Amino acid sequence: MILLKDIYKTFNKNTHFQKKLYEGLNLKINKGEFITVIGSNGAGKSTLLKVLSNDLDIDSGKILFGEKETTNQKSFETAKNISYIMQDPSANTLGAMTVYENLSMSELKGKKTVLKKCLIDKNKDKYKMLLSKFNLGLENKLDIDVSLLSGGQRQALAIVMATLKLPQILLLDEHTAALDPITSKEVMKITDNIIKENNLTCLMITHKIQDAIDYGNRLIMIHDGKVLFDISGEKKEKLKLQDIIEKFQIMKTDIVGSEIF
Repeated sequence: MILLKDIYKTFNKNTHFQKKLYEGLNLKINKGEFITVIGSNGAGKSTLLKVLSNDLDIDSGKILFGEKETTNQKSFETAKNISYIMQDPSANTLGAMTVYENLSMSELKGKKTVLKKCLIDKNKDKYKMLLSKFNLGLENKLDIDVSLLSGGQRQALAIVMATLKLPQILLLDEHTAALDPITSKEVMKITDNIIKENNLTCLMITHKIQDAIDYGNRLIMIHDGKVLFDISGEKKEKLKLQDIIEKFQIMKTDIVGSEIF
């Protein structure tokens, strides 16, 4: 479905801070794959999502969605087919608008129209049903400004917004990292259900190794811009936490903090 072919990317070119990150990166993403992405800090995980969404230019290489090359697309054009949820809950929603208005905006994705045409009362029942799955009380807050919601509620809203119109690929950049443990588990569980129910193609970056093992049907580990470990299917199902820790130890990466586990 999606192919990154011979991708090169250097940051801070021709300066003392120059860093060559990708030097011929290749990655094939098949339709319906839920890929969890792990790796050390600065390995190139978030950069991978930014390259896919055209939020970051590459030096050379090709990005293909099916038969269509999107390498030089503007990010707003790519956004028609991609949903991207970032770690910061405030970055994924419009705080000055209500929950209802935010959801209605999502209905506009890829359309040339105005918001008021999407503010249709019949949609409210659909929105309430989708929001109620998170058990966060959002279904009763449709007319509340999003700025008044908790971080967990905003991320739950972002997930519903991102999947109202099913994207070609869903990109999740540590989307539960800023949440408390209980809310994080609830949001992660519903995220997994939505992906499975709709057979979505998804890349999810996480520093929580156990989540990387428990969710998805493929796992990749990135280090210094290279895919060092790529496992899927039955082999991934048998993967244990110790297996991943050993991979990190091989990379001589220090694992610090209980959240990683």
